[in-house]
Amino acid sequence: MTEPTLEELQDSINQLSAYQERLHKDVVSMGQKLRLPQRKINAAIAEHVELQRISRILDQLTAQRDLHQSQNMSFVCIIVPSRVLAWLLQC
Repeated sequence: MTEPTLEELQDSINQLSAYQERLHKDVVSMGQKLRLPQRKINAAIAEHVELQRISRILDQLTAQRDLHQSQNMSFVCIIVPSRVLAWLLQC
């Protein structure tokens, strides 16, 4: 498999960030509908497994993008282009 381009990395970061934001808003909205105290909503967000995994993947993608920008050399891919993000989230 070829290494992703800078554009593909940025596209993956943008798409995953948008998904993370939607999921975060959904968790907050559900907590508000259930009339949970804000501290419980915050705790639910902090403990949300999928949000944690998304955050780790975003960290990896960002590091890979930064490495790509600064060194512009071949390296082992951490994450493949955005078309595989759905599969990664199911792992």
